[in-house]
Formats: sequence, C-alpha cells, structure tokens
Amino acid sequence: MINLKHLELKVRLSGSQSLLPYTTYIKACPFLSTFRIKYFLQWPFTLHQSLIGLHPYPTRRSEANRYAHQHLEVVELIGFHGRANELNLATRLLQIAVNLKRMVLQFHSEKQKEDCSSRKFVARFRKTLPPAVELVVC
Repeated sequence: MINLKHLELKVRLSGSQSLLPYTTYIKACPFLSTFRIKYFLQWPFTLHQSLIGLHPYPTRRSEANRYAHQHLEVVELIGFHGRANELNLATRLLQIAVNLKRMVLQFHSEKQKEDCSSRKFVARFRKTLPPAVELVVC
C-alpha cells in the first residue's frame, strides 16, 4: 500500500459507530492523494449489522493527532448524514491532511442535503476549514 495514490473504502455503519479507525488506512499509504469513503447506515440496527462495519484495528486518539499526512489533497465523504461520528471523521481528516485542498461532502439524498439541520451543520463546519481548503457539498 506504500505507493497507493487513490483509496476508496465502502463501509456499512450502525448508529453512531465511529469512523475514526478508518484513518489508519491513510497512515498506511504515505503517498495517498485521494481518500474516498462511502458509507451506508444500516436500519434497523441489529447486533450482526453493527459488527459488519467494525474496523479490526482501533486507533488511539492521541496517536492519530500526532500524525500528519503530507500528500493527501482530496477527501470525499460519500453517504453523508451530518451525524456526530461523521463530523469527528471530517475534523480528524482536517488535522491529518496538512496539505488538503478539497473536501467533498456528498449527502446520501437530496432531501437530507436540503434539511435545515444539515444546512446548519455545513455552515458551522465551513467555519472550521482552513482558508486553502475548498468545501464541496453535493
């Protein structure tokens, strides 16, 4: 994975399951320039479904905060709902990707994108972005 430039993950999530462990893949790919994660929420939640998307290698918060990725320029979060676990992932990616140029938040539906709480979320998140990062919401 050392020379990998583009990585796309497809993940099934249940409830507020953390997306942060998936950042370990970024660390494993030092020349990664594009990271895309497509995630799907499972309804209704069952124990079996909640285990499907679990990442086998949990990461400690302090370890991830010390890491800086020099080549990651584009991050795409596909299937976005605006939940706390997604905000945590987006915030962590901003910390890790020191040369990030574009972050894409693609909502799972047009209805979700137009929802009042989603618009407020995007407005709040936009304020946390460094000036050099373009936020694309679709």
